[in-house]
Order: sequence, then structure tokens, then C-alpha cells
Amino acid sequence: MLYIEYEEVDGLLYPRLDMGLHGIDTLGKFGKAKMEYIYNHKIEMYRELLLSGKLLQYLTGIDEKGYKQSEELQQKYLFKYDLSLLEFNEVVQLRTQARNWADEIVMTEMTDDRS
Repeated sequence: MLYIEYEEVDGLLYPRLDMGLHGIDTLGKFGKAKMEYIYNHKIEMYRELLLSGKLLQYLTGIDEKGYKQSEELQQKYLFKYDLSLLEFNEVVQLRTQARNWADEIVMTEMTDDRS
């Protein structure tokens, strides 16, 4: 059974449609990107998760999975380099490239309709 909270304004009760959005500001880039994607491309899924109160839980899982996958991809990218032989600015540039590459892959996978 669905439980909806109501808010009284001037003697009238209005449903609180934002009840599933509390905590959204704590999400990282992957969770926010997935939320935007399902809102724009899978609105039925978004509404179901929102009204069931499972939206934040779903997006938090996506966010954690995205960061973990990005970190793993970055490590694979950097594995082929001996960072101890490089200068500081070269290491920073290489790590930035690895992060951008990995994040792009994760973001692309999140917009795949199978996820």
C-alpha cells in the first residue's frame, strides 16, 4: 500500500510529491546523472521509484557502483605506466586523463537502456 504524506496550506491538504527527494543533494555525479536520465527518458520508472520511496536508495546504489567502476577503470588505465619515473605534473595530467576516460565510460553505460 502506498503511503502519501500531506501538507496543510490554508485549510487544504496537498500531497507532498517531494517526499522521495530528501537526500538527493547528497548524491554524487553518477547518481545525479542517472536521475536526470531516468527522469528524461524513463519517466514511468522515475515515478514508480519516487512514489514507492525507493528513488534515493536506487540512485545511491547507482552512485556507489559508478564510483567503484570508475576507480577500477582508472587503475587499469594507469597500470601500464610507471608513475615513479614521471614528473609530478605528468602524473597529475595522466591521472586526470584516466579519471575523465573512466567517468565517460561509466556515464555512457548508465544511459544504456539495459541498466
